[in-house]
Amino acid sequence: MKTKIFICILLVLLIFSRFYNLNKTARFLWDESMDLVKVHELFLHPKLTLIGPIPEDNTKVFSSLTYYLFLPFTIIFKFTPISTAYSTAFFGITTIILLNILLHRLKKFNLVLALVSIIFLPLLTSSRWAWNPNFIPFWQALGFILLYTSIPFHFVLSGLIFGLTIHQHWYALFSCLGLIFFLIFKFKNRRYVLQFVIGLFLSILPFIIFDLTHPPGLFITRMLFFSPLSPTKTILFAPILSKLIHLPLNFIAYFFGTQNFVIEILILIIIIIGLFRSSFNSLLIPVFFQIIGLSLISGDTFTHYYLPAALPFLLWLFLNYKNYLSKLLLLIIAILFLFNIRSTFYNTDWTNNIEATNSIVKYITLNYSSNFNILVIGSPDPNTKGRRYRDLLSLNDIHPASADDYQNIDTLFVISYQSDWTKLSRDPAYELDNFRVGVPITSINIPNSNWIVYQLSKNNR
Repeated sequence: MKTKIFICILLVLLIFSRFYNLNKTARFLWDESMDLVKVHELFLHPKLTLIGPIPEDNTKVFSSLTYYLFLPFTIIFKFTPISTAYSTAFFGITTIILLNILLHRLKKFNLVLALVSIIFLPLLTSSRWAWNPNFIPFWQALGFILLYTSIPFHFVLSGLIFGLTIHQHWYALFSCLGLIFFLIFKFKNRRYVLQFVIGLFLSILPFIIFDLTHPPGLFITRMLFFSPLSPTKTILFAPILSKLIHLPLNFIAYFFGTQNFVIEILILIIIIIGLFRSSFNSLLIPVFFQIIGLSLISGDTFTHYYLPAALPFLLWLFLNYKNYLSKLLLLIIAILFLFNIRSTFYNTDWTNNIEATNSIVKYITLNYSSNFNILVIGSPDPNTKGRRYRDLLSLNDIHPASADDYQNIDTLFVISYQSDWTKLSRDPAYELDNFRVGVPITSINIPNSNWIVYQLSKNNR
């Protein structure tokens, strides 16, 4: 009875941790607003595809999978910005439930591990941000469960599901390759490995077909462009070696939520010692492959590139729970989580204040004229054309003038952090040229934010 009560408490904690204060902490920029518009288009004009859509820069193609995951929630919550965040939170909850079902199948489930799975920062933070890479742990948890079932063709199905992580972000390819070697060491059965590879191949087949039918392609060629394997680049071993040295510490910083170099080194030493005392070392193969793969790509390495390795790493810790080193690492995860509570649940800025974004759009909706435009200056937002506001207005069939037309408009909405219009009017932005003289018709301070919206008119100069 006590166990059931604790499980119910953990379930409440899981739901709370994924949904609490999302309206003020879930990131919502132009990527997320574009996604919302694309989901709305999918709703209005249903078309079942695995490839697409293509963004405005025409340099890449997204998988449709993310939009299918968003769609039910955007319909229920009427295509509001928070609706896609609710989708990610839901699948984040499902991920943790699937992970604990897997532990139960492997006879490793206990309440301590269930609690750690809830507060493990990569899984927690990725559940609170509506972005395509953040669905990767969900597919991985489902794929691992399929590996340990007895349903027909479960290795093919598992490979197919793991392949969907590549649909979410192509850097998941590295961890998928690592999983093939994990299967070789774990199951020692060529037939199982072959079935898994077949499933994996079927999952990425749409990308291959797209590239073959749309030369020069956008998937395989894009992967080559970002790696030293590209014919336009030469392989430089010094940068690769440098990344191989720094990436393990970057992984640890991401997994544990710390920027303290001493703590990172300490954790790395504990992990290295644990490698020689673990009977489940093969679970770290996907992690190693992610590190090695990222060391080969050119350009910067961002946090979400590490996400495909997070769940395999956590599983490695869980399956070695009886080892005192694993217990120590789990304790460190719990302690460092406490230091990250504020940044996870309360930090609000210009990138993640959906409530403020909604207020700005509502103000424009109530005050716009037939010939108006939007400008964002004097703030941390680098997107001066206000792409996210344009996207949200378009959902209500309200369309500002084009992002290039600031000369032929009657009304301009200036969105800024600057509270002094006299100073703001001196901003060198050319878009402001026809509206510098005079004073705003109205202005509003957006509640619970630093944003101020000025409404300017040519007739008020």
